[in-house]
Amino acid sequence: GGDGCGGNGNAEVDGSGGATDDGDVFYWPLSGIVVRHEGDAYNTKGLIIFAQKAISLTGAEALKGPFPFRVAGTSVLVVSNMDDPPHLWRYKAKDLPGTDDKYNFGAAVALASGKLISTEPNDEILVMGSLGNSLDLES
Repeated sequence: GGDGCGGNGNAEVDGSGGATDDGDVFYWPLSGIVVRHEGDAYNTKGLIIFAQKAISLTGAEALKGPFPFRVAGTSVLVVSNMDDPPHLWRYKAKDLPGTDDKYNFGAAVALASGKLISTEPNDEILVMGSLGNSLDLES
């Protein structure tokens, strides 16, 4: 099936996720960081969210485990209108290559400087990941 993000992991969406041949796509937010580079060449402002990309399961598949979805990997969502209420957010989604139900990034995100908001284009961002299938409750 498709990946719910325009076929190549890139999409601009209104927060509703999308659909694949396998089921509906939704994003499970893990962590994020605010970017306000006011006065730079691009006047960059937004919210960067690391999220698990999940695909809803249906029928017998949905009844096999404790959750009616499967994790497809990690996506980075860039919200351009973060000052609006979340149900009105517009964002671009990009799938991180090499992530799946076992390898994920975004469990925690922080600026190396300790600041709460990125105000400079060269701010270093630390991204923590996880290894393991958190949905496998039998291990």
